Amino acid sequence: MRGHITQRGKGVWLIRIELSRDPQTGGRRQRAETIHGTKREAETRLAQMLIDVGQGCHVDAERMTVAQYLDQWLVTVEGEIRANTHHTYIHAVNACQPCFSG
Repeated sequence: MRGHITQRGKGVWLIRIELSRDPQTGGRRQRAETIHGTKREAETRLAQMLIDVGQGCHVDAERMTVAQYLDQWLVTVEGEIRANTHHTYIHAVNACQPCFSG
């Protein structure tokens, strides 16, 4: 993942990070955020955004369904919880899948 900072004015910084390609279109996706403050604050925010994306904490709410989010979440928590707990979560999510289909 990559990101960069551009100064937009005095004390105004634009942070832009690259996200994974759109799975449906293969197109490029980016996330941008404006920070008011020092360059160091913008650099800190950029680092946090990159960490969030790397850890799977970033959610593109405009394009992700609840079912997609839960599938991603199940993968993220798999190594952090007991196998039986993960198995229970999988069954709970699968039982609710028809609710999320609309």
